[in-house]
Amino acid sequence: MRHAIIFQIILTIGTLNLMGLSVSKAEPEKNLVILSSRAAGGLYYPTAGAIASAVNHKRKEHGFRITVRSGRNSVSTLNRIVSGEIYFGEVQQSRIYQMHKGLVEWKGSPQTDRCGVFNTHADYITLIASVESGIRSIRDLKDKRVGIGSPGSDLHYNAIDILTAVGIDYETDISVADDRMEAVPDLLRDGDIDAFFYPVGTLSRSMADLMSGTKKVRLVSMAAPGIDALMAANPFYGKALVPMTLYPGLENNDDVRGLSVKMSLVTSCGIPDKTVYIVTKETFENSEAFKKRYPSASMMTGKAMIEGLPAPVHPGAMKYYEESGMDAMLRP
Repeated sequence: MRHAIIFQIILTIGTLNLMGLSVSKAEPEKNLVILSSRAAGGLYYPTAGAIASAVNHKRKEHGFRITVRSGRNSVSTLNRIVSGEIYFGEVQQSRIYQMHKGLVEWKGSPQTDRCGVFNTHADYITLIASVESGIRSIRDLKDKRVGIGSPGSDLHYNAIDILTAVGIDYETDISVADDRMEAVPDLLRDGDIDAFFYPVGTLSRSMADLMSGTKKVRLVSMAAPGIDALMAANPFYGKALVPMTLYPGLENNDDVRGLSVKMSLVTSCGIPDKTVYIVTKETFENSEAFKKRYPSASMMTGKAMIEGLPAPVHPGAMKYYEESGMDAMLRP
């Protein structure tokens, strides 16, 4: 009966937008806020957990609590916000940009009633290749068998952006393996592909097996003609230096140039200011504790958390930034 009541309430909430929050008001003193994230195992889930922990510490004072629910990808999370199923979510900034501009999945139907809250962390997109393939640069991927992530995934579109930037047509110049990113390390190990794009921090069992196995693999630098132009045209992309400590067992000795993509917490602009204010305040005021417990929270400090937000700042978040004097960081 309790689950049926909550389900009915969620259906009647209305469009709340963007990445993963919903409130149950069956019991006002126990309002439930759902923070949607990507599946457990990567950087998204522990970051979302840190935010939830900070808010829930004072849940009796605030009148609501946050629980973390895993999602498939940024598009799924954004659409769940649009439908009113959730309130907040962590999504890749590239997908927020596409939603606002009416591109890709939202072609011809831009969704602009979305507000940014703060940045959480950055995904590092890397390229991993077998040594025997001879791949030493992105341009060497031509005529190779390449894993680019499953269709609809954030990684899939990141890979296409990168390939296009260096002059490679993913439909004609390479043989595409569009399996789930959890599966592609096994494909490389078995010799079925030559290389694959991969987000740092999502170390699946198959990836761990690949790094500890007998097949020699290397991390390929993202420094290539066309990549700087990609970053200039798309501000959500940035340079990243990937430390080899994250990939023990690869052939590389030195840290390698990767490509970063910022992740942001977003919500509907119509979410109550008080709710967003509390989430913002508790997150910022607990950011130092986050960094001690969660490596994924390393960028959760001051300017990095609000610089380059891809959507208008929610009034509730802005209230906290004005109170703390950080609003000046948002000005051009």
